[in-house]
Order: sequence, then C-alpha cells, then structure tokens
Amino acid sequence: MSKRRAPAPRVAKQKMVAAPRSRLIAHWLAASFVTVIGTLLVMSTTGVRFGQGYFAYRYSPVKDLRTVRSTFVICIAALAAGAVWRLSLKQKWGGIMLTGALALAAGWLWGAPPTPLAQHAFNLRSMSSDGAFVTEAENVTALRGYLRMFDERLKRTPKEMGGTRVLSNPPGMTAIAYAVIHAWPPRVEPLGGIEKILVEQFDIPATNVTIVSNSLKVAAFLCAVWALACVAAYFLARLYLSPAGAAVVAIVMCFNPMTVHFVPGKDPAQLLTINLMLLGWLAGWEKRNCLWAAGAGAIGVVGATIGLIHIWIALAMVIATAWEGWVSRERGGIKRLTANGTAALAGAAAVLIGAYVSIGWNIPLQTFAEIRRFEGLQETFERNPAIWFAIGLPSFLLFTSPGLWTLVGLRAHQRSMDFGGRMALCTGAVMVITYLMGVTYELPRLWVAFLPLLTLGLAMDLGLLKGQGMHRPVAKALVLMVTVQILATAMHWTFLDVREAEYRLLSKRFYE
Repeated sequence: MSKRRAPAPRVAKQKMVAAPRSRLIAHWLAASFVTVIGTLLVMSTTGVRFGQGYFAYRYSPVKDLRTVRSTFVICIAALAAGAVWRLSLKQKWGGIMLTGALALAAGWLWGAPPTPLAQHAFNLRSMSSDGAFVTEAENVTALRGYLRMFDERLKRTPKEMGGTRVLSNPPGMTAIAYAVIHAWPPRVEPLGGIEKILVEQFDIPATNVTIVSNSLKVAAFLCAVWALACVAAYFLARLYLSPAGAAVVAIVMCFNPMTVHFVPGKDPAQLLTINLMLLGWLAGWEKRNCLWAAGAGAIGVVGATIGLIHIWIALAMVIATAWEGWVSRERGGIKRLTANGTAALAGAAAVLIGAYVSIGWNIPLQTFAEIRRFEGLQETFERNPAIWFAIGLPSFLLFTSPGLWTLVGLRAHQRSMDFGGRMALCTGAVMVITYLMGVTYELPRLWVAFLPLLTLGLAMDLGLLKGQGMHRPVAKALVLMVTVQILATAMHWTFLDVREAEYRLLSKRFYE
C-alpha cells in the first residue's frame, strides 16, 4: 500500500493569512502617524492654540533642541525592535534586550528635556503640577495625623492651598513624596552627594538646595515607578499573549504620547498600581486563584488613595468580567466571578481595616469627602464647558499613538465578540461616562489610566499577538509596530511643552 500523503496546504494558508494582516498593520500605522503628527505639525506651524483657558497645552519654545535630543530614541527603537524580533523567533537574548530598551527609555525620559534638572525641579515644585504634593509633604509634621485628618484639610480653599492639585486628589501622592523625602533626606551641613553637585556644578544657592534636592528625588522616584509599571504591563499582557506580543502591548501601553509628556509625574507613575490591580484580577479569573484576586482588591484600595481613577478602572474591569461570566455561565462563569469578587472584596477589606486599626485612617470616609470636594472644585476651574465638550475628545485623540490605532484596526477586522472585545467596549463606555459627567479637560493626562485596560482588550484575542501563524511574517509585522510606535511618540514629544516648564523657565514667570 502506498503511503498516504499528508495534506500540505497549511503552510500556504498561514502565508496567505499573514500577508494581508501585515498590509493592514502598515496601513493603520501609516494613516494614524500621518493624521496625528501631521495635524500637530500644522497646528504648531500656524500657531493654533491647543486648548482653551488655563488647560491649554503650549508648544515647546525650543522645538529644535527637543528634535536633536529625540534622535537618541532611534537607539531605543532599534533595541526594542531587536528584542521583539528575537522573542518572536524564540531566540536568546530577547528578554535582556527588552530590559535594556526599558532602561534606555527611562534614562532618556529623565535626561531628554532641555536643562532636565531645571525642568524636573520646576515640575516637582509647581503648585499647578505635581510639585503641589512635594510642597505639601514638606509641610507635614506627622504622616499618621495627616492621613487621619485629611478630610479636614479638604475644607480649605484653593487660595489657602495655593492651587487645586492637592484638593482634587487623595492624599496618597503626598504620602509617597513624604516617604521619599524622609527616606532620602537632604543634607546641607555638610553637603550631601546630590546637594554638593547642585551647589558646585549647577550654582544652586545654598538657601534653595533643599527644595531643589527634594523635588529631584521625588522626580527620580516617579520615573523609576513608571519603569516598574512597564514591567507590570508586560506580565499583565503575558496572561493572554506570547512574549513578543506582550512586549508590543506593553510598549503601546506605557511608551506613548500620553505618558512620555508627563514622565516623571503622578499620572504615569500610577500605571504601576493600575497594572498590578488588573494583573491580580485577571490572573485570579484565568487561573481560578483567589489569592490573585485578593491582591487585586488590596492594590485597588492602595491605588485609590493615590488617584480616584482607579475606581473607574475597577468598574470597567468588573463589568467586562461579569459580561464574560454571563456569556460563559454554562462553564461556571458566574461561580468564577463570585469567587473572584469575594476574594477581591476580602483583600480590599483587609487594607481598609488595617489602615483604620493601625493609624485611624478612615479611607472610605475620606474617599467620599474627596469625591464631594472634587465636584465642588469643578466650578472653580476657569474653563468654558461648552468649548471643552467640543474640543476635549479631539485633544485626547491627538495624543493617541499609531500602535493603539493599529490594534483598533486589527480588532475591527476580526469582527468577533469575545472577552477582549467586551473589555474594550466596557472601557470605552466608562470613558464616555466620565466625559459626559464633565471631565472633558486635560484628557491626555487624566485618561492615561485607561490605556492598560483598553489596550489589553483590543489586543488579547488577536492571533497575531498570541504567536499564531508563520514566525517571520509575524516578527516583521510586530517589529514594524514597535518601531513606528516609539519613533512617532518621540516626534510627538518634540512639539509640546505640556507642563509649561520651558515657557516659564525662559520667561522667568515661574509661579504666576
């Protein structure tokens, strides 16, 4: 008997699948790159005001210098692309190269701004920016009492506080700044290592060296936390994707215009608690492990003491999982959801009870007080709600990245409704709700927190990112995504001075 031939069209079929998918990726990358960068180029060239009132973003007055400094990103893009290529082909050194790319990215974000120490010191001293938390921390005599009585602090006016930044946020960021300052206190007599460099090499007056030192130390800590958030994003994506796919998604989550413009800062740094919360919840869901879910609840409470946006992220996450549990109820989806939710509540309760018993910090009471205070502060912001309702979303879209839009295109091309699709829809719905509630200003900064869940939802069911198909075509497509994502983000960074540090340092109008 002759041997039966094995059907061999499988390889050809994979090639046919990979080719149109690669063209689709190229089309979405090109279209989004031209739209976002082209629009910014036209706006900056013609001097179109980017926003309205106090919340308008300024164009960089030293764009040429920023452009020169952005060329270093080519090295980051090359290393990241090489890492993705090797991970796609299951070759050695991919993980080490990815770690190296992250280290270079963190170093670039710290040193890339013109006169970086001056900019970081200003941003972490400005009362309209994250400097409000550092200044507040310097005035805290006892952290335990401050946290316990923070709801009384909320009764003060913006004029008394020098701004609304502290009043519109929970006390967690102030506590972090306090911890950094006291764990690494400034040394003036005699001068410590950093203080000596500031005085001798940067001519900082001895009377100002303490506040500059404190600001730079908190800035360095926040930059390091952003790097850790990137690591957490990778492991979050690894729940569903291949190593190469997870690397691509982590880069889209964390290295994009919405993050790089505000690093070092509170909003990109809180991606760490967001990513860890999502990791705990989804790992508990997928692995049926209540310890992971309990960790998610505990981290969610800690994150909510830093930014109330964690509550909205948790809402979208739970709704998406409940939807998935209902669809898969015949496979025990409702039971899994109940177990996950119960464990998460137990973890959250442990933190709440621990905080109250140990230092008398009533986190739920203060959270409700913070929400009421935030609603009252909306009326004090100098903005036209009608104008911001019209320009808020377009402003946000101009901070989106080619990688995100490519995932949108791939997800739409797939058309099926699965867990990832439900997650992306729920995240988008929650974002719309916050928009309709009136949070239409500063969306590029405020909506940074939604990127992990939105990006993961768009990516988690794509076969391209799961490692399916021919390896080399997939590797080429993923390398293209990473390269364009990183380079487009660097180009975006050259246009704007979003926190006005350069404008104020050049004009000497520091705190007006």
